[in-house]
Amino acid sequence: MLSLATSALFAIAAIAAGLVLYDCWLRLRVFFKVLKREEALLKAGFVPQSIAKETRLRREARRRSFVLHGHPSALVRQAEARSQRALG
Repeated sequence: MLSLATSALFAIAAIAAGLVLYDCWLRLRVFFKVLKREEALLKAGFVPQSIAKETRLRREARRRSFVLHGHPSALVRQAEARSQRALG
């Protein structure tokens, strides 16, 4: 009984490994087609365009969360209190 269960477990593991390998092969085949297409475009003289977020010219706008409706937050008040104590 134990040998039958062990054999069944190994068979299931072998089937799962085979399915994983088949899935990897399918993905690799699609990737290879895309790679060949890009190679053909490069040989034809087309230049790849970079993604827009990679060519950001300015930094992202920082949110000014320390002021809410004209009232300074606790962090700003704490910073002011520290600077007052530091000045004497």
